Amino acid sequence: MGQGEIINGKIKQKIDKIRSTYPTEQALLIPLLHALQEEYGWISVDRMKAASEHLHLPLSKVKEVVTFYTMFNQEPVGKVHLQMCVNVGCWLNGSE
Repeated sequence: MGQGEIINGKIKQKIDKIRSTYPTEQALLIPLLHALQEEYGWISVDRMKAASEHLHLPLSKVKEVVTFYTMFNQEPVGKVHLQMCVNVGCWLNGSE
């Protein structure tokens, strides 16, 4: 599946609509990754490559973002994806 097929018209339209509100192509990376995950359910290596090509960023930058944020699924998940926050910030807000 090529980049044009992965980043379809629906995703392109969503990104183009917000492009002018972001200062750089790199700043569009997280919204693009969210759109890809919304469309496909997870972010595969091919989707990372497509995002890299679409925003003219090195693949390593895209991988850094995907692997850093736990909100991006790097493999398929089921219908219900339960995550628990064990961070001190959640605890301070009463997540006991």
